[in-house]
Amino acid sequence: MLPGVGGAQNRPLTVPEAFGELAGKEAYALLGLSPDATAGDVQSAWRSLARTHHPDHVTDPGAKAEAEETLRLINIARDVLLHRRAAYDAFLNGPDEEPEEIIDDPWDAADAGSPAGDPQPPGEPSDPWETAPRGRAVPHAVPPPRRPPPPHMPPPHVPPPWAHRRRSRLSRRTRLAIACGIPLGLLCLVFLGTAAILAVEDRTSVPDPEAPVPPGFAGTWQGTVRDVETNQPSWDVKLSLRTGWHIGEVSYMDGRCKGKAVPTVLDTEKNLTVRTVFSNDRDTCNVGDLHLTHRRDGRLDLVYYMPGQQDKSARGTLDHK
Repeated sequence: MLPGVGGAQNRPLTVPEAFGELAGKEAYALLGLSPDATAGDVQSAWRSLARTHHPDHVTDPGAKAEAEETLRLINIARDVLLHRRAAYDAFLNGPDEEPEEIIDDPWDAADAGSPAGDPQPPGEPSDPWETAPRGRAVPHAVPPPRRPPPPHMPPPHVPPPWAHRRRSRLSRRTRLAIACGIPLGLLCLVFLGTAAILAVEDRTSVPDPEAPVPPGFAGTWQGTVRDVETNQPSWDVKLSLRTGWHIGEVSYMDGRCKGKAVPTVLDTEKNLTVRTVFSNDRDTCNVGDLHLTHRRDGRLDLVYYMPGQQDKSARGTLDHK
């Protein structure tokens, strides 16, 4: 039973599918409006009722469900009165009752019938219009219902860019070892590079040999040098030479002074002059060139001369080791 609009009598009507979402409720009554309300009135009433019956203002679960249902009906009533009002009003008012079509009776204008003495043929009706079917009224056309708008769909979830990053499969211990190993590796590279540079610099500071070493001078020689004036042992000498154009090694005082032995002059196969070269921090170890003479017994005579003079400063004998 739905109420009529504009004072019409209440009557039972079949609810069309387009307005079945109102669940038998009347849209005007849901919003508390009269049938002559404007669209602005509908919008204002809906806003006020939606604010009052919003489920967020209710804490009780039962009352919250009831508030959600009330809000749903309010929203549907607003949509019907704003977008489908003409069809809805037509549905409330029902089909208009059109006047029954009146057909003029042709016998009213006809002449009088047969004389009274003429009997009417049996089986024929006296008036053919008496058995004719009555005309039917054309029902009021109701516009087709509008399709309800699609429900509001939330936007698709788009994961943030960092959600696609793959987590490392390395364990924590492995990552820690890599983090510690990189600085150590860089430190080792710096150390090796520095050592290589120093080695190159030290090598470039040693002159090339100016004379070859004869076979009789090749090998490791060791002995003690005595001062010419005091004839007292001054220092120990260890000399290593190779046959050919090679630089040897020399050390004094049990290896505390180490340097390079560069062959410079070969007078004959028996006389060889060797220049000693020490690093900058061992410059005090340099006591002059070594003048070597090969003896018949296989040993070497060693003589040091005063700088820039022909006077001997020290001398000794080296044995082959």
